[in-house]
Amino acid sequence: MGYPELQVKAQDAVDELLSEKQIPSKLTVECVVAAPIADPADSGDYYSIGFSDGQESFSLFLLWKRTLSFKDAVRDAILQRYEA
Repeated sequence: MGYPELQVKAQDAVDELLSEKQIPSKLTVECVVAAPIADPADSGDYYSIGFSDGQESFSLFLLWKRTLSFKDAVRDAILQRYEA
């Protein structure tokens, strides 16, 4: 099941990062789906976010603990990916 409202928030985060020149190229958020990961020790929701940059596709798994907005959590996850 997809979450179109979260997909919009994720795309907003990506667009902001691009406009701030914090990522090297435009990314398109293809989908946001609940990830089937259950760990009772974590108090949060897991999502798989699919991205495409026109040449390749990749996914990030995000544990959203709701201490940040979803958009900010996506920003942090993308920045961590590009730091690696």
